[in-house]
Amino acid sequence: MDQKYDFKVAMEEIIYSIEGEGESMGIPTIFIRTSGCTVGCAYCDTKSSWTVKMDNIYDNDRLFEELTIAKNKTGIRRILITGGEPLEQSTDVSKMIDFIDFKFNGYFNIEIETSGVYNLDLIKTNQQIFFIADIKLKNAGSHARNKAKKGEPIFSSAVKPNNILIKFVVNNRKDWDEAKKIMFKHKDYFYAVSLAFGQNNKIKVRKDVISEIAHDMVYDSGFRGVNVRLLIQIHKIMGLY
Repeated sequence: MDQKYDFKVAMEEIIYSIEGEGESMGIPTIFIRTSGCTVGCAYCDTKSSWTVKMDNIYDNDRLFEELTIAKNKTGIRRILITGGEPLEQSTDVSKMIDFIDFKFNGYFNIEIETSGVYNLDLIKTNQQIFFIADIKLKNAGSHARNKAKKGEPIFSSAVKPNNILIKFVVNNRKDWDEAKKIMFKHKDYFYAVSLAFGQNNKIKVRKDVISEIAHDMVYDSGFRGVNVRLLIQIHKIMGLY
């Protein structure tokens, strides 16, 4: 095979489950979870994936075997490359995407979930990729927030707005006010407002704040022309992963 498809990606795991959030919520999905993330979001629910797993490297042959099994066993056509932070292995992840498309003749629809810290243009592939990207609000912690620069790496990329879903994790009223300012400034994008969860998979956002969010989305004139959804993380409620 052409060497342009050769890759080695450090992985956390590959699992089959239901997408728990975002525009594709509820869709059966193959999750390709890379390992390694230096962003350090305070609310991350997969902190085990922050460490690069050099003893769990996937190359062309290993991934082809795994996805062939997945295709035959499940029939799932959606792949979400998540992490960790896939863009911290952007060169090999880009090759991996083109390899999947080439070997499976376009069978899979591939999306990438990223922290929003890195410019999306780091993914250089022949495929049109749909991105799910965070904008770090105050609840993400100062380290993640400083790296993210309030969404600048997303808005400065060459990826078209209709190929990006921007996600906010909202914990309180201050988070919501900050998210609104960003959405009102950049109205051409798709947005998802995700309510933060606490211990025991319970929504930690106060009911009055949730009511305020819903009220604003319906009545605030600033939302005219903004494509936004209020979502919960169903995988946490259902205990899927």
